[in-house]
Amino acid sequence: MSSGKTACESGRVSHIFWSDGDGTLIGVIRTTSGDLKFKGFMPSVFIGNFITLHGEWFEHKKFGKQIDVRWYEFPKAEEVDAEQLKVSDSCKFLFEELALGKRGQHIFQKYKGESRKVLTENPYNVVRDVPQVGFKSAQKIADAMQIDPYDERRIDAKLVEILDEAAFDGGHCFILWPHLVEKAAGELELDFEFVEESINRLSQPSVDPFGDEKPAYLTIEEVDGRSLVYPKNLLYSERKAAENLIRLVHATPNPIRIEDDELEYQKSGAGQIKLTEEQKAAIRLAFDNSVCVITGGPGVGKTTIVRRMVALFKQKNLNVDLCAFTGRAARRLGESAEQQAFTIHKLLAFDPRRQKFQRDEKSPIPADVVICDEASMVNIVHGSALLDAVRSGARMVFIGDVDQLPPIGPGALFRDIIRSECIPTIRLQKIFRQAESSLIITGSRSILDRQLPSFGKDTDHDDLFCFTYRNSASGQKVVLDLVCEKLPQLFDILPTEVQVLAPVYKGDLGIDALNECLQERIQGVKPMADVRFMAGDKVIYTENDHDLGVMNGDIGIVTNAQTGGKYIKVEIDGIEYQFDQDQEKKLRLAYAISIHKCQGSEYPAAITIANPGLRPGFYNRNMLYTAMTRGKQVSIIVTPAGNSTLKVIIETDEKRRNSRLVHKLKYALQQESDS
Repeated sequence: MSSGKTACESGRVSHIFWSDGDGTLIGVIRTTSGDLKFKGFMPSVFIGNFITLHGEWFEHKKFGKQIDVRWYEFPKAEEVDAEQLKVSDSCKFLFEELALGKRGQHIFQKYKGESRKVLTENPYNVVRDVPQVGFKSAQKIADAMQIDPYDERRIDAKLVEILDEAAFDGGHCFILWPHLVEKAAGELELDFEFVEESINRLSQPSVDPFGDEKPAYLTIEEVDGRSLVYPKNLLYSERKAAENLIRLVHATPNPIRIEDDELEYQKSGAGQIKLTEEQKAAIRLAFDNSVCVITGGPGVGKTTIVRRMVALFKQKNLNVDLCAFTGRAARRLGESAEQQAFTIHKLLAFDPRRQKFQRDEKSPIPADVVICDEASMVNIVHGSALLDAVRSGARMVFIGDVDQLPPIGPGALFRDIIRSECIPTIRLQKIFRQAESSLIITGSRSILDRQLPSFGKDTDHDDLFCFTYRNSASGQKVVLDLVCEKLPQLFDILPTEVQVLAPVYKGDLGIDALNECLQERIQGVKPMADVRFMAGDKVIYTENDHDLGVMNGDIGIVTNAQTGGKYIKVEIDGIEYQFDQDQEKKLRLAYAISIHKCQGSEYPAAITIANPGLRPGFYNRNMLYTAMTRGKQVSIIVTPAGNSTLKVIIETDEKRRNSRLVHKLKYALQQESDS
């Protein structure tokens, strides 16, 4: 029974030491030859069940010899119920017959004991139903079943994948018909006519694997002789956003008089800040209109505007709700305004069970004023839902930096509203005197003007620096030395207060490798086998958990990882949270994170990996601008030797997103004017 040999053992389950709640178990079966430990994905197995385990023997450093279970069965069928038999049969199908591994677990979580039945009927169902399993895995299942390449289910699934990837990777709300047909036909190696038939088919309602009617997946909008193919929910979101913005434009709020002296100063600490004419104009814009936009880069005083605006609205007896897309951005907003702020999901009372917002046009937000900060992060789906829930007569204020990265997901609501010129907008330009000496501030303006920023040499006065490297290995060393030694010594900060921002996950300068190296360097030791985190590790949560009160993108420090594997404790913004085994899976190391993840946040020090060669065509001017402006005390660019690399990034435009919100806004406003 040496490690790696095939195992097939039968016995009765006597102990289950650990379960992740999703079906993975560690336990013991009692056999005729003695007790045997096992570990594997075994949903519907309970203490007392007689089971046969199929897998491989392996030697665990601490717990000794065990069976790594690949699949299992109930040989004494009379002892278990029908559902347990269906579950074990589905596991055999997924893990033995199809050898899907982790992807099989995701499929099982969706279909449970019906997995064999659902996939046998249509293996391509997983493309629409299981986000973690794409077309490639579905095709593997289909190949095992010898499904014809011309099968309409295969073509439908490929179209779904292309449209989903376009929305969530490219930010596109639609794809032009010819482009979609050409791409799908090329990847499927089929004639155009088969793809065109599939597009028409997906624009009609269908029936899901459980016999329930499923709405049409896509819809086609005809514009100036062109056919735009939208996922149906995105066209709905785009139309509703335009309708609601125009509704708010024409829903005149109750007039409120603001005296000039009320706009002169804003309290700040022990003193006062005198507002500029731009800042006064921005506040008046919010008071005089039912919906407006305030945009500007770092150093122009947006925080002061928010504080004064909220204070004045309260003085006028108006109820104000504050929101931002991420939990971290919401907390920063709340601190600035000295009032609690919510994530958009929280403000709209998101129901995770039904995957719906409870606040909408029928049950709107009761506030008189809704202020959304870091609005550049809001995609068309969430932006449309927010606008839907703002009642007529209330005020809606969007605040953000239009030059930052567009949101994760489809559309660019904030940018499109500004481009439409249909909504009252002010762009703040004046940099405050104390910010004029900041190389971060002046350098960010240079980048937007397609110029190289000026880098500092004096750590006592400057806040923007550039470090170069010869190859990826030396680049990694530069980053490690900066995080662990140079920045803590020069700026009196902790290594965990330095945030590394990288554009990719793989390679020596990728997020994964940097996290692994930084963890070992900062902790002084590597984590033990089967241990992901140690006390003191910097981690990020990767999903919204409304019950726990932790949001996607929240970063904290592990305070206790020695709990026998039952839970882990993490301190986030001064509050200690306890994560159970299932929640712990959604934590990742956060010494290095993606540039998209840093939006809405600031750090004492930020290090940006600036090398377009790591992901050709991905890095652009707005991405560098966003990353560089995340540092409060200091920001550092780490780039290959020579100025050509930064020039390539600065001269690279962000890819335009396919969206029709600008056109829909202009059309709706024109229709209102003509009627």
